Amino acid sequence: MTSRKVLVFDLDGTLIDSRGDIAAAANYGLSQLGRPTLSVATICGFVGNGAPYLLRCVADAAPGGVLDEEEFRSLSAHFHAYYRSHPVDLSTVLPGAEAALSLPNRRFALCTNKPRSLTDLVVAGLGWNERFEAVVGGGDSPHKKPHRGPLDLVAELLRVAPHDLIIIGDGPQDIGAGHAVGAYTIGVRGGFLDETLLIEALPHVILDTLVQLPAYLESQNL
Repeated sequence: MTSRKVLVFDLDGTLIDSRGDIAAAANYGLSQLGRPTLSVATICGFVGNGAPYLLRCVADAAPGGVLDEEEFRSLSAHFHAYYRSHPVDLSTVLPGAEAALSLPNRRFALCTNKPRSLTDLVVAGLGWNERFEAVVGGGDSPHKKPHRGPLDLVAELLRVAPHDLIIIGDGPQDIGAGHAVGAYTIGVRGGFLDETLLIEALPHVILDTLVQLPAYLESQNL
């Protein structure tokens, strides 16, 4: 049997569909600046690299001219305030996620580029506080995925070797971080970004949904 018992999940687009809450928070920020709002699809095309990157992209995409630094700080403050108050109003658990987080003889960790403060609120709102032995969010490590740093921190917290983790995510950031530590990587279709980016990241396998995860792990003796 392999020693790979720790499943490390991404959050947005992997375990949950959080498009509505992310877009609502970003659009609230824009509305407070008197700017036109953006479509959910546009905003969620910027997800994956953390809130600062997301908001920079939102600011650049919003009609009405370039935001100065004071306006950008205001946008960020409104975004975080709204999201903290509405962490899971519109979010839904993706098919197979609950079953994946209930697999026997496994340890579970969460590794996301979402700011840690928001991550904790989302996890609590979903009733998942007891599901994860380790949670690493944006700001917990000096770097974000696809850098290896967040996964090294997960491994340190769980006292396992980084290469013994199994990384499960919908984006190239997840797969890139997994490759960086020599871990087994599982891509999941249906995330926020263009599927081509996931394919180009070269995960060991790509599943259509998390529903397939238990059978795949068993078939590969992982």
